[in-house]
Amino acid sequence: MEKQERTYVNMEASDSVETKQSKQRASIKWLLSKAFNNRVPENLQEPFYRDNQEQEHLKPSVAGGLASAELYGRALANMYADPNYHSLNHWNILQSIARRGVTLQAPPDGALTETALIQTHPLRMNAHLAVIEGVMAVYAREVVTAERVAAATQRLGAPPERPPPATPEDRLISWINAAVA
Repeated sequence: MEKQERTYVNMEASDSVETKQSKQRASIKWLLSKAFNNRVPENLQEPFYRDNQEQEHLKPSVAGGLASAELYGRALANMYADPNYHSLNHWNILQSIARRGVTLQAPPDGALTETALIQTHPLRMNAHLAVIEGVMAVYAREVVTAERVAAATQRLGAPPERPPPATPEDRLISWINAAVA
């Protein structure tokens, strides 16, 4: 019986690692998609590589783009059609996200600082994931506006909601409800 319990715990730990890796992979690919305006260069379409011990690592060009804030700047520049975002450093990126009303969560392994984001050996992936989630939240706020959701739900035949949902999450739920109704 004890052996079964250990196996279950190991499966749980393995699932957690796989979930974390999947989240990292999806987040990095999303950021690359936004940074390159949905035209990711062929050499970056797979941002990870496997070493001779079968461990996954970020390609150096992707790690460098994260550490230099280039990928964040490119993503924001494409989202807002403003080339001025290209030249922002991490601190300016964090401020820009905060000005858009998104609060970044500190990573579990330390503070979210420019020093942590610049570091490449080791790359502070949790800090970068926090910034990517912030960029995702900013993007969601820009895309899931009350007007767009109202227009989409009306095209689906749903009556307009009064008052319209206030948060992007509630707007998406409204749209899903209209789509499945």
